This record gives sequence, structure tokens and C-alpha cells, in this order.
Amino acid sequence: MAVRSGDFTRAVRAADKLEAMGATYEPRTFLAIAQARAATGDSAAALRAIDQAEKSSDPTDLVAASEREKQRVLVYIYCRDFQAAVGASARAVELARSAGMRFEVAAALHNLGDASRRLGDFGRAYVSLTESREASEAAGQLRLVSLNRVHLAYLDGMSGVGDAVSLLRDLIRYADSRGYWTDALEGRYLYAALLKHRGEAAEAKRELEEVLRMATSYGNHLIAEDAREALKGL
Repeated sequence: MAVRSGDFTRAVRAADKLEAMGATYEPRTFLAIAQARAATGDSAAALRAIDQAEKSSDPTDLVAASEREKQRVLVYIYCRDFQAAVGASARAVELARSAGMRFEVAAALHNLGDASRRLGDFGRAYVSLTESREASEAAGQLRLVSLNRVHLAYLDGMSGVGDAVSLLRDLIRYADSRGYWTDALEGRYLYAALLKHRGEAAEAKRELEEVLRMATSYGNHLIAEDAREALKGL
């Protein structure tokens, strides 16, 4: 639950307690631990948890393989190895399609778009995020629809298309109202980055400082580092 909401500091405390008990977990528990460890900067422990998930899974289970690959992508993103994340995302998309998992396809496409954006490949990012939004709409996954809209609004704003600033504010309020802390934090960072791009330095600085504070509180090292780099750029 803590991982899903984006409170990784709390998630790591839960993982520590589980591991201290020496219990046997199902593969999905290992994957939740992997995401918590990766988000807080412990990539080695995250990859070990994914390996443990693989060892405890049926090797013929395409669904489990798809979930592991998706988690591996997130580890690469949190480690800021975005080129590796793009390659792993493409594999995750194919695995999810082979398993017939619409939501996993949508999630893998979103991660591909996110990693591509971070590499500066805005064209590929836009195509992947649009596909992800359409797939998540078809699967009835409204949270992922909204998150894709956040990223697409940012890309539109960078291209000078539409009223991206107002749309981002609305989408951030939507995520906040539902307790989607990770989504709201990503939205706030992208909103601040767009303000910086538009030359609104004072407002961008205020937003980035708040993003850094929140990301540090939640244990989200990726967004915290994004905010630090953007603040240095100001």
C-alpha cells in the first residue's frame, strides 16, 4: 500500500520488518520490496529482490515475467540508467502483449515514454505516452490515464501547444485528492520544469524547492535529484 501511494520511506520500513521476520514471500511481495528499495536509492537490493521473485516463480508464467520486467525498468529509471530503461521497457511491452495483459502493456508503454523523455527523445516519448493513455483508457485504469495526461501536458507545454500550465495544475489536484502521491509529485516537478522553460524563474524555484522537500520526505530519490538538478540550472 505504501509503494502504491508513493510513500517509499514508509514502504522501506515495512520491508525491513518483513525481512527481519525471515518469512517466505510470494513473488509480488519481492517486487514491492524491489520498488521500495530502488526508490530510496538501494538499487543493488532492488535487483536482488527481483532475482528472488524470479526464483520463486513458475518459469513458464508469462504474467509473472511481465511484472518482473516492468519492475526492472523502474529500478533502471530510479538508478537514472535511462538507456537501459528504454531497452527493458521495450521487452516489457512485448512480454505484456504476449501475456494478453492490457494494463501491463499500458504501464510498460508509460515507462518507455518516461525514459525516452528523460533522454530528450520527445517524439518517441509522445508516441509511447499516447499509446499508454489509450491502452489504459481501454483497460479502465483511470489513474494511469491521468498520469499519462500529466506527461503529455508537459510535452505539449514544451512545444507551446495548448494551456499546459492550467491542465497540469488540474491534474495535480486530481492526484492529490486521491492520495496518488507519486503522481502528484511527478506532476509538480514537470509543472516546475515547464515554468523554468518559460522563463518564470522565481515561481519555478518556489515549486522546485517544495518538490525537493516532498520528495525527500517520501523517500523518492529520483524526483529529489531531478529537483536538485533543476534548481542548480536556475
